[in-house]
Amino acid sequence: MKILKNGEESVIIVGAHGEILELCELLGRKVIGVVHGPNPVDFPGYPILGYDRDAERLRREHNHASIVITPDKPAKRRHLAEIFLRAGFSLTDLIHPGATISPSSNIGTGAVIQAGVNISTKTNIGLCVKLNSCANVMHECEIGDYVTIAPNAVILGRAILSDDCYVGAGAIILPGIKIGNQATVGAGAIVTADVTGGKTVVGNPARQLQH
Repeated sequence: MKILKNGEESVIIVGAHGEILELCELLGRKVIGVVHGPNPVDFPGYPILGYDRDAERLRREHNHASIVITPDKPAKRRHLAEIFLRAGFSLTDLIHPGATISPSSNIGTGAVIQAGVNISTKTNIGLCVKLNSCANVMHECEIGDYVTIAPNAVILGRAILSDDCYVGAGAIILPGIKIGNQATVGAGAIVTADVTGGKTVVGNPARQLQH
């Protein structure tokens, strides 16, 4: 994992949230501007640079900048990352100084890790993962690419979260459980059995949501 010193890097925020801009400010990053959707939110002091379709132009104009991909939905984050990586941008990490990360764990590029997050020993975290405030990832977990873990979720030891899955706020995943690709764990769910890819589980104990 590349650790940057405060103020070392200029960044473009793709799909901005106010909390991400505040984290950039805390870390001393220079925010060049924001790439947003067709109905951009106003972020005072931060120019709207364009949309995802403008990735190649933005790379020409800001070839010294890295990008941070911020939407909560894993599929959206993957889609945007692929566009901007194809245009030649590189991802950067935003890791709050109030997060606790074991030196024996590995964090993939493009991580957004908020205050109060705990990552315990021998855990591997993939590309462009988003860990929200006070998420707790215990020992020897495997977290795939583009996973989102919402605030206060607890991932217990040796759990496996496959690519593009989403774990809701306050959910608990018991030791050794596997969450499949693109699966969703609802807020507050307690997961006691493996979750099939693409499925949504809710409740205590968690059960598959019936459509």
